[in-house]
Amino acid sequence: MQTPKDKCRQDFSSIYNNSRSVSVKDRPREIVSLVLGLIIAILFRALVQETDKYVN
Repeated sequence: MQTPKDKCRQDFSSIYNNSRSVSVKDRPREIVSLVLGLIIAILFRALVQETDKYVN
């Protein structure tokens, strides 16, 4: 008999393994998302610095 926690853990591990196997095939998409994340982070930092200038 499985407890709900075991079932959830099993589902999570299967999802995790599936996402890993997919990411190996779709490297470009992963790289694109990384680059987009970097760009967004840089823009966000610039925005924060700009607002700091106006606040001070």
